Amino acid sequence: MTDDAVQGGAATGSGGIEAMPWLEPSLDHLQSLAAQDRLPHALLLSGDRLTLNLALALAQHLLCRNDAQARSWVKAGSHPDLVVLKPESKSGQILIDQTRSLARNATLTATGQRVFVIHPADAMNNAAANSLLKTLEEPPADTLLILCTPRRSALPATILSRCQTVLVPAPDGPALERYLCETTPGVEPDQAQRIVALANGRVDDALGLVAREELPDGDGITHDLDALRSGRTLVSDLAAGWIGGEVTELKLRQLAHYARDRLAGQVVASAAVGDDLTSLWRLYDATNRCRAMLQTSARAELQLEALLLAWRDSAA
Repeated sequence: MTDDAVQGGAATGSGGIEAMPWLEPSLDHLQSLAAQDRLPHALLLSGDRLTLNLALALAQHLLCRNDAQARSWVKAGSHPDLVVLKPESKSGQILIDQTRSLARNATLTATGQRVFVIHPADAMNNAAANSLLKTLEEPPADTLLILCTPRRSALPATILSRCQTVLVPAPDGPALERYLCETTPGVEPDQAQRIVALANGRVDDALGLVAREELPDGDGITHDLDALRSGRTLVSDLAAGWIGGEVTELKLRQLAHYARDRLAGQVVASAAVGDDLTSLWRLYDATNRCRAMLQTSARAELQLEALLLAWRDSAA
């Protein structure tokens, strides 16, 4: 999966960027705010990696209108009034020099709208986030900052309080499958379906799997848990199947997501009694602790077996 595919989505006839179908309602809402001159100076788009497509589609709307050449500049990443800030360091962080450069760039005299996109915003280290605050507090005229993040909770409260948050919807399974087929050469419908199943429908995990030369064996996390609890697979066999670098992290991340989603759903629906919620919280915590421990020299298979045994014996 290339950045171009994530940025561009479906190309329009004029060579610009078209919002992905599931993002069109969000784009319509933001365009409506712009038409009413009610668009805030800073937006926080909270969603997966494909949220960048929404940010660029909005930037195109603000900067290009019906100018076909300008639309092609946005898609190519060369529009003079659009700056996209991404991690540049080996650490995968957005550094203070980058946000300082953004601040200097924002103060330059402009003849119209300027748009700055930070993707993903949670990649900013503390120094970078702190240096961005002045720009957020005193934004230059005709300047829009768009922060995209899959982890809103990872951003400092000082950043969150200065941005208007937009919760961006994720695609459903069929829409994600179509997106993978349309944007990734060589991905056929049956392969896209398996990728989405392995990723448990999560966009970022699906894009990570697309980038792999080979897909891991097995099925999605819910299938694994069902097999474990029904006795169709042994704890030791499942743990052995999960061992293997990126596969281990992928499965544990999905397991943590599964526990978090169950927690959120049961709390909202008031469907769980105290013991059920406590059990889910413990499993969620144990899963994240296992992820952290596997970064050390601890024996991975034993740690995974202990965790999977707890999941198997829990009714949560």
